Amino acid sequence: PLLIDLGGATFNAAGKTTTLARGMGLLCPAADSIIQNGTITNVAMDQGQGQLTSAIRPDAGCGYLKINNMTLTNNQCGVGHGGFPSVITILDSNISGNGLKANTGALTHNLYVGSECRRLTLTNVISNGTNEAHAIKYRGPELIVNGGTFASAPGKPFDMPNGATVPFKITGATILKGASDPDHGILACGEENTENGLAGGTISGGSIQANCDNPAISGPGGTITVSGVTLRGNKIVASGGVVLVWV
Repeated sequence: PLLIDLGGATFNAAGKTTTLARGMGLLCPAADSIIQNGTITNVAMDQGQGQLTSAIRPDAGCGYLKINNMTLTNNQCGVGHGGFPSVITILDSNISGNGLKANTGALTHNLYVGSECRRLTLTNVISNGTNEAHAIKYRGPELIVNGGTFASAPGKPFDMPNGATVPFKITGATILKGASDPDHGILACGEENTENGLAGGTISGGSIQANCDNPAISGPGGTITVSGVTLRGNKIVASGGVVLVWV
């Protein structure tokens, strides 16, 4: 893979929307790549129209992307992907505080990864707080989460709108919903369509702090098993046809 090591530098793209790589983001690798050790901020925050403009947005040809020890904050989208097959791994990185503050277009997220990404793995990732929508939005078939912290007031910590082919695994994560959050969803799987199936998944270890009113895990079907999780706040209910199993 191509190694892109930023050497601890900060790249500030304020006011530079017209000069972004391929018009899509600050870093748009078109080959298998490892991106590490830096900060990217203000990518396309001078736009009022929401797109998938991202701090890091791989392009066709990047079949494998690893993001390591990166801070992606105050961008239209921290990590964006769509339109070609890939496998994406993110570890030891902070992708908090992204999303347009004033938006007339599509929703913007901390992370948006399309259905062609065959597996998304997040290890010790902080995605804590978004300006507009979800902390993690992943349309692909297999999600693996190890550790980390995930929160969004206007959206959900985890949104998998196309369902799951392989049961998702969220292990040792901290999932947060605040008392005043306007969105009360903890996790949603398959709410837009079920093209990936309804394999469900597991949430094990870690903690869920559900301080909002009526916190819910939602989806049209499948079984989600919650085990060994420290629960605080209000009772979490199932919404739609999903079955919640508490162990």
